[in-house]
Amino acid sequence: MKTVIKLFKQAGLLWYHSGADTMAAAVSYYAMFALVPLILFSLYVVSILYGEEYVVEVMLAWGSGMGTGVVLLLKEAVANLSNNPPVLFAPVVGATFLLLAVLIFMNTFTKGLHNIWGSSHIGFLATFQKSVRALVYVFILQIFIIALIAAEFAFALIFEGAPFATYLINILYVFAFTVLVVLLFSVLPLSDIPSLESRVYGGLIAALCFVMGKTFVSFHIAVTPIPDLFGAAGVALVLLLWVYVSTSFVYFGAAFAKVHDEMKNRQIDIRIENNIDN
Repeated sequence: MKTVIKLFKQAGLLWYHSGADTMAAAVSYYAMFALVPLILFSLYVVSILYGEEYVVEVMLAWGSGMGTGVVLLLKEAVANLSNNPPVLFAPVVGATFLLLAVLIFMNTFTKGLHNIWGSSHIGFLATFQKSVRALVYVFILQIFIIALIAAEFAFALIFEGAPFATYLINILYVFAFTVLVVLLFSVLPLSDIPSLESRVYGGLIAALCFVMGKTFVSFHIAVTPIPDLFGAAGVALVLLLWVYVSTSFVYFGAAFAKVHDEMKNRQIDIRIENNIDN
């Protein structure tokens, strides 16, 4: 128990001293430009298998926890982007801008991971490598979404009407979020990646923090009249809050993975030294 408490304490200190809160704020800012093209791309790809109407319904259900206003904002933005009439050169320029927005968003997130894990990668080559990894992750994300929709449909079909079906779906979401974070930790960073075991622990911690934290965020949004105070911009602020909190939890998971990996390596070194002495 003392070891677990020590791990959480060290992870919290690492999270704080590495500036994870500032990086999470930067990620949430760029998310305003990147989320809509990401959602639209996922909608196009996944709809090939499941049909657009069903995929939209599933994605709206996934986003319902963020509040009706945020879901409607994203839905309207995606609709406006997909229905925008083509103009000469506009598709090329627009697609380039949206791609850059996604890459900046993903690369900013990766920079936060590098800060936490103590690695530094600057320059054109590093930016290019991070961008390639970001694109790889986006395509992996599509496979992940396809698999998650299939698993959710199978769960709903097999356990339809069962009193524990909701709990099983929630467990599925925790597992899915853990896998998603482990993929983030594995694909995006360029170096100094903790071991797979530590990444799994970090992903699980991030998933559990998100499950517990979303209740408090929802309560805060419910009791704080953000949309009433800021009007239409209030919905965008709520979206920023959700991205900030989610990113902060993922960064805490990354910090936990780092300290867990270091502690495990120290224990291995101690055992090796003891064996040599004996």
